[in-house]
Amino acid sequence: VNMGGPVGGTNTPPTVSAPLTIAATEGGAAIVQDLLANATDADPGDQGKLTVGPLSYASGTTVSANPPQGLTYDAATQKLIIDPGSTVFDRLALGATQTITVGYEILDVQGAKVAQTSTITITGVNDTPIGSAALTATVTKGAAASTYDLLAGATDVDDNAMLKVANITYAVGDGAATGTAPGGMSYDAATHSLSFNPADPAYADLGVGATRPVKVGFD
Repeated sequence: VNMGGPVGGTNTPPTVSAPLTIAATEGGAAIVQDLLANATDADPGDQGKLTVGPLSYASGTTVSANPPQGLTYDAATQKLIIDPGSTVFDRLALGATQTITVGYEILDVQGAKVAQTSTITITGVNDTPIGSAALTATVTKGAAASTYDLLAGATDVDDNAMLKVANITYAVGDGAATGTAPGGMSYDAATHSLSFNPADPAYADLGVGATRPVKVGFD
């Protein structure tokens, strides 16, 4: 006697063992992260068939369905590519961090799902400042004193970078470079400004049309 019909099983949702994390350094090599890592499903029919749902990207107060610069998502392989070498991270100062949290759901073939996150932390390095071009000036003997900002044209991509001038040397004509400023020239470290007085007696011997270069070197 058949006392009952067929017995049907129930679908077990997928599970994750832990959130995903990535730690990278500004300027480092690209990292590929499998968004299904740490995800499993007890049902034999769902094993190897889990999929990743729509992604959201949160950084600071900004949340978007589109990946920010430096991140790309390959839906075919369900992998996230993080590029710490992207110029978007150049602004990070030494030790400063930017965190991007990627939120998504992992689904089985029956549509059951579990929430998962991947937290990416990029740590900044100290970027070298850049000078746009060598500074030059031409003055006439006896003219009024003038002042030059030695940091003019210098930039640094790091947030809140504080540039300063160091290791100043002076070379007059074909003479050797020294740390002593020649006559008529002085440097103000507080304002990183170089002052020059062409009327200083040190240049009184210059005849009409004669020139005397003064080269100031610094870091």
